Amino acid sequence: MNKIAIPAEQGDVTLIQASIDVEILKGKKRRRAEGGRVILARGETTGHHHSLSAGNSYVVEADGQLQALFNAQVGAPEKGNLLSGVLVVKRPDPFEHAEHAAIEIAPGIHWVVIEQEYSPAEIRRAID
Repeated sequence: MNKIAIPAEQGDVTLIQASIDVEILKGKKRRRAEGGRVILARGETTGHHHSLSAGNSYVVEADGQLQALFNAQVGAPEKGNLLSGVLVVKRPDPFEHAEHAAIEIAPGIHWVVIEQEYSPAEIRRAID
């Protein structure tokens, strides 16, 4: 069984320390910052968001290669699609949300996973 370090869990967002080299992320699409913030997840109902400072961190969008690396590291099913993105933290950065206490995230690379929920029609991202 793989040992997984979970440095932060806030609402429906979990950050898992990634065992990859930052070189793998070069040339991949970065998520655009909004108002100086890197948004990891947004509440569909409230509009609140889980975010970090764009000056200290950035997110690379998940693609097939990153999903496969994530699945291999955490032991997820080969066809699993849990990965939302890869968070790169360059300097300590508070992980913030209006309804949760801030959590300081240490520099490093982290998988961004959004909680999933089951419905009879599909397994989907949890609605916040």
